[in-house]
Amino acid sequence: MSANQPRSRPEQETIISRAGDKQEWEVCTNDRRVVTKLTKLHGPGMADYQCSDIQRWTLPAECVGFRAKSKPRAMTDEQRQAASDRMARVNADRKSKESSV
Repeated sequence: MSANQPRSRPEQETIISRAGDKQEWEVCTNDRRVVTKLTKLHGPGMADYQCSDIQRWTLPAECVGFRAKSKPRAMTDEQRQAASDRMARVNADRKSKESSV
């Protein structure tokens, strides 16, 4: 595949790695969505010396995180009503403050 020809979606990949003794993550990708996101957050990546269409970033450990999928909160009808009442009071307070300004 030539360097100027974009890869198809199944051919695009992102690799995130870190050595155990390092406090940095290395991110290598040719996925346009990931390239765009990382460029906005951390500036342009370095071209990979082995493959011209892959860009590489070295990021501090605190910039990379993994989260478990959030679970929906199970609420009883009473809890749901109490939360609704609290939010109604917050919205009413906010409207009264906005109208007084």
